Amino acid sequence: MLSRSIQNKYRLIRNSLVNMGRVIVAYSGGVDSTLLLRIGTDVLGKNCIGVIGRSPSLAKNELDDALQTALSFNGQVIQIETREMENPDYVNNDNMRCFHCKHELFSNLIKYARDQKVNFILDGNNIDDLGDYRPGLQAAKQLNVRSPLIEAGLNKDEIRTLAKYLKLPNWNKPAQPCLSSRMAYGQQIDLQILNKIAAAESFLREQGFEIVRVRYRGDHISVEVGIHELSRLFDQSNQNMIRSRLKEIGFPRIEFDREGYRSGKLNQNISIV
Repeated sequence: MLSRSIQNKYRLIRNSLVNMGRVIVAYSGGVDSTLLLRIGTDVLGKNCIGVIGRSPSLAKNELDDALQTALSFNGQVIQIETREMENPDYVNNDNMRCFHCKHELFSNLIKYARDQKVNFILDGNNIDDLGDYRPGLQAAKQLNVRSPLIEAGLNKDEIRTLAKYLKLPNWNKPAQPCLSSRMAYGQQIDLQILNKIAAAESFLREQGFEIVRVRYRGDHISVEVGIHELSRLFDQSNQNMIRSRLKEIGFPRIEFDREGYRSGKLNQNISIV
């Protein structure tokens, strides 16, 4: 049973979408945008269109999972090509990388929306995102993309509660941002490195780790797993096996993070003005 607070916020989102009439949802397959697409599909049917950007920074398994998740509730999703890798500001990977990425995505959504005569473009940001360093929010604001989950006051825990209530298959899926987010600021985005990161993380998930980050720091990578999984990561036989495989993938220097996964770890040295 949902709390009265979540019920009220859920109602606010539904009513807001009804008033918009026809919307495009920037869909990634994460729980936030999935919830928004599900609610939009429930209240607007085919007048709610999910759009997912296909690019080298999105791992193929994540794209496949996102499409399968939408199918589970008959969500309408189209794919578009985004070309952030052609933007030198994005490739240079300064601390505004996420802005350049989202600006490319939302610009494409604006063009698509004009073709489809849709007036509202939505994203799945929630109020917890307001407390982290997220330049993508600036791109959304600049291009008039609305965030109904923020407008309703939903936080991440409430989103997962509501997603579970609606029986979304990814209600407890760990956050899975784009592959470029694994590269330390100042390290140029490189397609070969992104592919290696994707292969390394896929291997770790095959070993049963639920929360995984392989962060590229130029001269080495650091491997993070969930705090509850650290004992397995630091088991000597597991560590030897993991080290051997990651070296085969192409990472000769490997660090195992003893602190465990923490969202936004590469943002910790950024000054937010």
